[in-house]
Amino acid sequence: MFGKFLKGIFLVLWHFKSKRKPSGGILRAAKRMDKKLYMRGGSFAETTIAPSEGEVLIENVRQKGGAVFQVTKKVVYANISDGAKVVRGKILSVGLNSANRIYTRRNILTRGAILKVEVGGQSKLAKVTSRPGQSGGISAVFFEGELKPQADEKEQKKGKTQSFTKKEEWIKGNKEDSPQIAEKDKKEEKITHFKS
Repeated sequence: MFGKFLKGIFLVLWHFKSKRKPSGGILRAAKRMDKKLYMRGGSFAETTIAPSEGEVLIENVRQKGGAVFQVTKKVVYANISDGAKVVRGKILSVGLNSANRIYTRRNILTRGAILKVEVGGQSKLAKVTSRPGQSGGISAVFFEGELKPQADEKEQKKGKTQSFTKKEEWIKGNKEDSPQIAEKDKKEEKITHFKS
């Protein structure tokens, strides 16, 4: 019981008032203010795929004012729309989740995740349009396209972006044509050889 209380208090996203005025000045009163209960947000739902229909888990969470919303924790089926009609499809796995690549490995569903679903005995792709942590089910639309592997975060930090690789390719292609680039590369090779 106490552990659940701690989870509800500490592992949530707090919605504080901005410390800046609309003009850009510092709001001194915001610094003196403590945490209030109405500033406390909810915890992340971490919606996963249930092994069977009997293990589907949907929790009711009370909001301020007595309203109740449903948090989907474990789910088996998704309601998929093709524009004209809505079809019920069984979720097989998460093909891609651009929110976090670890969510893809853990099969965590969030809005925008691309799922592998089974509809009428065929395997298809569907993109989640609803928010599983706010609604009591999964709504999706059929996804037409290919699953692209997510870029590694370490490579992005190093600066190996798409534009950088295109520039490298351009330089490799134009080395023979441009004597200046070839000469510059020879100088760099000499400097690195001298340093080692």
